[in-house]
Amino acid sequence: MDQFRLSRLTKMISRSLGVHDGTFHADEVTACALLILFDLIDEDKIIRTRDSAKLANCEYVCDVGGLYDPLKKLFDHHQSDYQGKLSSAGMILLYLKEKKILTVEEYAFFNNMLIIGIDDHDNGRSPQLLGYCTFSHVIAGLTPIHYDATDEEQTEAFFLAVRFALGHLKRLLGRYKYTVDCRKEVAVAMKKYRTCLYFDRALPWLENFFALTGATAAYAVNVVQNNCTEMGIVGTEGVSLPHYLEGVSPNVRESTEPFVELCQAFQIPVGR
Repeated sequence: MDQFRLSRLTKMISRSLGVHDGTFHADEVTACALLILFDLIDEDKIIRTRDSAKLANCEYVCDVGGLYDPLKKLFDHHQSDYQGKLSSAGMILLYLKEKKILTVEEYAFFNNMLIIGIDDHDNGRSPQLLGYCTFSHVIAGLTPIHYDATDEEQTEAFFLAVRFALGHLKRLLGRYKYTVDCRKEVAVAMKKYRTCLYFDRALPWLENFFALTGATAAYAVNVVQNNCTEMGIVGTEGVSLPHYLEGVSPNVRESTEPFVELCQAFQIPVGR
């Protein structure tokens, strides 16, 4: 590995990424997609190989090479001396935060919405439950069906998976930015009313409510969006919410049934 470090000082290909060849997984696919999304690499400069000499010419190396060194843009987690919980996807996401390409809030959003599950799956920590299909399972489903697939078939499937992951990340980022753009409207409504939130249009109020007040709630009240009433949990004292409601984007839809279940679970009075 010392020779690998040394050889990286020779001919570095700008905006390139080296990943292992053969079958692929969600972690390196998502790592590639993240780097493309934030304009750090080019898709046509992704090199699939395990050849140390070729990897040494890449600006970024993910999920291969046996080294984790963010300063040198090396992001592997398979070596015995790495005892962390991240896969290459989590390593790249953390790198984006540390380089201030992502804010702390954006990092938490991507991590909670997607990356933690990818890391856990790749490192053998995610439960295998009948009937549940995760993002990692979907990416695995894009690998060639036949185990004796050619290198060309593997490569074609890999780039199909990268583009799929990139599209998903773009939609996540777009929804996040839209939610944040609506935050001022939610703040104004919260300032005007205590037992009701009224909006002239439908917007993502729940995520913004918890982002503005913290992950606690005390009671349920009406939320009116574009003259349509729905039930919402509003308040800032006394009740801690489950982890999926913490942070910016809780994984709860704005419909009556999830709120009723949540109120019942936490013994919160429900009113109309």
